[in-house]
Amino acid sequence: MNFGQTLSDTPEDVLLKAEEYLVQVIKPNSQCTTMDSLRYDLHHTGKAADIQSLPPTSHSIKDQILKCLYTTFLQVHCMDETQTSNIDPQMYGYTTDEHGHSVPTRAYKSVPDKIAVTCACKECSTKRCLCRKAGVSCCKYCKCRSNCQGTVCKNPNNLLSVPVQIDK
Repeated sequence: MNFGQTLSDTPEDVLLKAEEYLVQVIKPNSQCTTMDSLRYDLHHTGKAADIQSLPPTSHSIKDQILKCLYTTFLQVHCMDETQTSNIDPQMYGYTTDEHGHSVPTRAYKSVPDKIAVTCACKECSTKRCLCRKAGVSCCKYCKCRSNCQGTVCKNPNNLLSVPVQIDK
């Protein structure tokens, strides 16, 4: 409500409210409040079995929300230059290029290829397990993690590596 009318709220407050709203747009009446928790929920309930059908991550949606906030504010106040002249676009998902122009930042987050492999196994006890076949340990998005919390998983690669945690 009143998105882009003012920039007096802190960007963090706006991000939290907007992300929660977008979660409800994607999955109405969801108990999730972030895109990351919605992705996890959809993946483990079988509603989005592959990565391509999952919603964006909280990290990648952040800059999009900030850009929308900035653009909406500029549009709402387009006739009042006193309100729009002192806004720093870099606070709202933009950066300055080599020519001094404001350009959108990219929300790429490098994830190693071996982490992108996820399986739908319950125990990873067969060679058909994608993680086992790729020679990597199972991650939190693998079905075996939701079924057994990692205690029954028979992927031998889990014993060889330290669990990888991706920063938010």
